[in-house]
Parts: sequence; structure tokens; C-alpha cells
Amino acid sequence: INAEYMGQTADYFNMGNAEKVPEHNCQLVSSLDSTVHLTQCGPVLATDLMFKHIRTDTVWDLINQMQRGRSPDRNQIANTLKGITVLLNYCEPKKAVRIDTVRFELTPMSTFERKGVTTTYCEYFRQQYGITNSDLDKPQPLLEAVSKTQRDRDGNPKVTHYIPSLCHLTGQTEEMKLDARRGRELIKKNSCCASGPVDKDL
Repeated sequence: INAEYMGQTADYFNMGNAEKVPEHNCQLVSSLDSTVHLTQCGPVLATDLMFKHIRTDTVWDLINQMQRGRSPDRNQIANTLKGITVLLNYCEPKKAVRIDTVRFELTPMSTFERKGVTTTYCEYFRQQYGITNSDLDKPQPLLEAVSKTQRDRDGNPKVTHYIPSLCHLTGQTEEMKLDARRGRELIKKNSCCASGPVDKDL
């Protein structure tokens, strides 16, 4: 299986075989879920096909949607984005990150020190990943993630900042879950016959 590890969990997903669903701004990526059960006859391997729901819209798209036609409510934006998991498509392999807070005082043009050199977040992402996304120049707030395992030089939890226009949303909102038509269409996309999982992913 040509699978990629996607952050936070021990799951590997086949990004190269993603099922695109453009009418719902998402894609379904497959993986195999395996469990070994100990029985009286010996160990039994149970394998099933599972999917991860990845949205093609970004956090910046969501922020713009929330601000459309009215004054931006920073508290509402911060509460909506706190604790969400985003996908970093520019990383190889793809990486999933949990967002802890929104830093409205920071933008892609804010500076930070890297290897003794002062640079902007915008320039860092352009040089490090070759990104030419025009939204990098827009005054979007930065997303902050605090590591639970990694430490900085001072022994404090490592803090990393991300640009919303480069972070893809994952999961489904309550509105999406309640959309029966959308649910039926997604089920059709990931349903298969008994031999389907092996033929599709191997």
C-alpha cells in the first residue's frame, strides 16, 4: 500500500488514491484498520477499510466566510478554531496538527528568528517549501500549536505557528453531519463490495 503517515495517530492513509468529491469540497482517503484477536484457535487478523474525511477548503476560507458581510468577531473565530485538526499539504509526508489558539497580532509578514537570521513567516514558507500562494501576502492571523512532547532550547513546550491559507480543514461540521443528502453521497463514494478493499488499495 502506498500510504502516508498523517500526524497525531498511528494511522497511514493512501493519499495517492484519494476519492475527490468536488461538489462537497472534500476528499476521502483510505487506509486499512487491522486488529489481532487472540482466540482458542490461535491469533486471528481482522482487517477493514476505513476512510479519513479531508476538506479541500482552508482555514483562511473559513475565516473569510465568518467575516463575510459583517465586522470580524475575533472571539467567535478563536472559539471556532480552537482544538481543530488541520492538514498541512505542503509537508511530505502530509502532517495533521491540532490548533491551540489564534494569534491575531501575528500575520505572515511578522518576523521571527531562525538560525540567527530574522525572517518573515511569508518568506520562510516560500523558501522552505517553494510556496507561491498569493494569499501569503494577505493580513491573515496565524494559528498556534503547542507541542505536548517537544521542547525548545529553554525547556518550554515547543510553539509552532501556521498560516491559515496553507492549512486544510479536516472532519465535518455539525451542519455537514446533519445534511442527509451529503451523507448519502459520501457513503456511496466509500462503499464497496467484499473484495473491494483489497482490489482498491493494494
